[in-house]
Amino acid sequence: MLRVPFLAVSLFAAVIESPVTVLDTSAPCSSESAQAVSAVSGTWTAEVQPSRWNTKDRKDDDWSTLRLQLQLRIRDQDWSNWGFSVPVEALSGLPAELTDMDDARFQLKRDAGIVDFDGTFRKGRGIGDFRFSPSADFAAFLKQRGDGAPSEREMFKLAIHDVSRSFIQELEKLGYKDLSLDTLEEMRIHRVSPEFIADLRRLGYDNLPTEQLVQMRIHRVTPEFITELGKLGYDKLSTDQLVQMRIHRATPEFIAEMKKAGFSGMSVDELLQFRIHNVSPEHVAELRALGYKDLDADELVQTRIHRVTPEFVRELEAEGYNDIPMDQLVQMRIHRATPEFVRELKTVGYKGIPVDTLIQMRIHRVDAQFIKDVQADGYKDLTPRELIEFKIHNGRWLARKKQ
Repeated sequence: MLRVPFLAVSLFAAVIESPVTVLDTSAPCSSESAQAVSAVSGTWTAEVQPSRWNTKDRKDDDWSTLRLQLQLRIRDQDWSNWGFSVPVEALSGLPAELTDMDDARFQLKRDAGIVDFDGTFRKGRGIGDFRFSPSADFAAFLKQRGDGAPSEREMFKLAIHDVSRSFIQELEKLGYKDLSLDTLEEMRIHRVSPEFIADLRRLGYDNLPTEQLVQMRIHRVTPEFITELGKLGYDKLSTDQLVQMRIHRATPEFIAEMKKAGFSGMSVDELLQFRIHNVSPEHVAELRALGYKDLDADELVQTRIHRVTPEFVRELEAEGYNDIPMDQLVQMRIHRATPEFVRELKTVGYKGIPVDTLIQMRIHRVDAQFIKDVQADGYKDLTPRELIEFKIHNGRWLARKKQ
């Protein structure tokens, strides 16, 4: 089965056996509708691809229907590039089982016009020239609906994105009238189809702005996704909530996992916070195994924000700090009262310091080096609280030390 990586035009041209036929752009288009030289023409490259990629194992790619990934480079001042995928069967003139071809001639026929291709295929890759012939009939249709007289470049865009007469008319039946050509193209690019809109309406999402429809498509907010959430009690959500849940992967599967972990009936905001800060069932289970069995949703989020990890808790236990309340653990992380800090203090003779005092020592920068400086100046055997007071109120002594 054909499966080869896409190569740039220059590399591909180096490996093909026969030269590419370059079309004479001064000649008329092969399409019968072409009456003059096309203003939109250029070169193309292509690669045969499966109808569906398998992200886990490429051996399971679906090659039952072939698609052609086309890259078009338009001959204009900027040599702009266009890329899109189309089923091989949608291209008239190409065999279903694409083989090596020295003189490949095929067409992409759309309501807005016809794209004529001429070139060569080798081992699932193609290269050649193309020319676009706009449809006068479709241009008249657009003018009638108030779009003026689209340029040939605009007609080409409509053809590439398959903005058809039926697509426009079906949207109008659904109440989406007077849409700009740019909006129609964007809806086509992101597969906002009349069927998609109708499915959403059946679920209670009616008269949505096109911008919201596009966002829902971009982030895969499908009717199936909405239905599954409804079964779990999350119905009548706003489109913004649905999009945010998709962006942050607050999926029905994640909701079910958290329910098994004892968190049922969570609000959408709580679910999003869990996902944003990576509060997973595994994280909850590890903290529970360390004795933190009754943490609420907000406390769990705080553990992630401030990196109160199971490893952090275990390291503190190894230093003799057991059963510390979660709010104190969070404060220790905020002020960097870490196991490393505890070990540094032990090297200068300070052990078993209460958590609140450790935090105050960090806040006032009473570290091992400060204690060494104080001891070297003759102030020995000060308690942690005295060291803190010394740091706060002995600015003159500190100033001398810095000189």
